[in-house]
Amino acid sequence: MAILRDKKIIELDTFQSIKQMKRLTLIIVLIILTSCQSQKVPNVDVIWEKYLKTVSDRETIANIKTSYQVSESKYKFGVIKTVNTIKAPDKFYSLITFPDNTQLEVILNGKNGITKKNGKTEKLNKQEIELYSELAMIFPEYTYTSKKNDIKYIGKVKENGKTYYKIQIKPDFDDEKSYYLIDNNTFEFYKMVSDKGTVLEVIERQEIMGVKTFLITKQFIKQDTVISKVLENKYNIKVNDSIFKID
Repeated sequence: MAILRDKKIIELDTFQSIKQMKRLTLIIVLIILTSCQSQKVPNVDVIWEKYLKTVSDRETIANIKTSYQVSESKYKFGVIKTVNTIKAPDKFYSLITFPDNTQLEVILNGKNGITKKNGKTEKLNKQEIELYSELAMIFPEYTYTSKKNDIKYIGKVKENGKTYYKIQIKPDFDDEKSYYLIDNNTFEFYKMVSDKGTVLEVIERQEIMGVKTFLITKQFIKQDTVISKVLENKYNIKVNDSIFKID
């Protein structure tokens, strides 16, 4: 009987220990959940909207229908000059002049697009159509939402004594993942980085028709540092539709 009683006491002690362990585990889980709730992930759409407001307001952007921009980019091998003409929402024309003076034309008209170089014409592939279709919107960032998986909050990073929101934006050309670093105080664009090592920094900005745009940028691409400067930038100019004609 004594042995049976001792056995039951041991079983009861074991039961109480298990019960206490379950209670302790539950408490730990509740603490973790409470901690997670107190550290809620910031709403990426709110962050994005505040960033967009540092560029311009939505009404101003909606009223811009055409864009004309001339820029030059200095590479190690020489200077590339680009002239872009856009008529939103689906017409894009680009004339690119390379250091050897050869030229490349890129034309998008609706869902069709071509390139022309040295008298040879080629159709744009599906991925290129998607890329230039975004550019044809002039300000595609104003259509980005987390619901469409265009933007995703990654976290916060610290650099040069400042804290930035790291926002992943929709896949770029060749599915390269790109991230915007946005100041968590001013919500201004700081720089863009990618998973392939590309870095784009803004050196100087300019304001045109109520829109703050990049005037000079520095881009690190593989083993080259590219300095790009906008030489001319105009909005709502008259555009001749013939330049978007696809033969």
